[in-house]
Amino acid sequence: MKSIQHITLLLVFAISTSSLAQTITDTIYIDKDALLRKNAGISSWQETNYGSSGAAYASAWTNSSNAVTQRYIFDVDLSSLPQDILISEVKLYLFSNGNHYPLYRSNASKLYEIDGFSWLENTITWDNAPNESLYDNPVASLESTDAGGSNDANKDYVVDLTSSVSSNWDDQVTSTTFILRLDTEIYYTRMTFASSDNNTPANHPYFVVKYRPIKLYLKPKPDLEAAINYVFNGELNLLLDERYSAESSDTLNLEISDSTNTVIYKPTAIGISSGTNKLSLDLSGSGAGFVSGNYYTCTIRDLKGRKTFVRFHYRD
Repeated sequence: MKSIQHITLLLVFAISTSSLAQTITDTIYIDKDALLRKNAGISSWQETNYGSSGAAYASAWTNSSNAVTQRYIFDVDLSSLPQDILISEVKLYLFSNGNHYPLYRSNASKLYEIDGFSWLENTITWDNAPNESLYDNPVASLESTDAGGSNDANKDYVVDLTSSVSSNWDDQVTSTTFILRLDTEIYYTRMTFASSDNNTPANHPYFVVKYRPIKLYLKPKPDLEAAINYVFNGELNLLLDERYSAESSDTLNLEISDSTNTVIYKPTAIGISSGTNKLSLDLSGSGAGFVSGNYYTCTIRDLKGRKTFVRFHYRD
């Protein structure tokens, strides 16, 4: 087990000729995973926790002539992400441990989503793992042998988990459990991957999630920089830092001008407080005549009269 790591990339791209959106790509390493093991001749195996195993198997093999079955359980945990987001893509990256081996039969395996099961990495065992009746939602198939019968022992996989994970996120479920197992658990055959505890960090499993903020708050800058922000659905969301002590009677000093520097909108009676303020302005309903596709400049003055700016491209 290791602490969750993030690599975040911010992209601005065109979705179509009439809509622009901001997408964030977040890479999150699997933090919670374990090996499940059953030995037909040694009952203690299925009562033992293998949460620190460096390998992740879906396998059917033998040990001293006893049949051994192994499965891999892990969580895709999005609890560290912001709440107000729309998820567009989730992809899992699994890296071979160099040992996929369909010796006597196919190592075709399935990845199952397991709903409504709570577990801990340091206590999960074969015996207290999810009952097979919960294996009712296969989300991906994996096999190291190609159509011609050639095995690739080092084959890595990218698995699309968007449908199941994003659906759970929409239902306010931030963590989704998956189990990898062979389709036919009869020896000798196996799929072998690196787990989160593998000795080679570069092979640790991770997932990449792409999402867009439902509300994107823009932070004003002290100068009119060249970068253009985008306002969607006629709503301007601002993140304002008021450095000076504010009274209850103090209000926001804000105005928006068009490309000719003509002020077309100046809201009144919007309270301001010391510290960070999150404000949402409905420009589409303001009656100021904002035109979709046009560019505007928002000027904000703090309580000492110092100016900050947000330049934006307006969309209804």
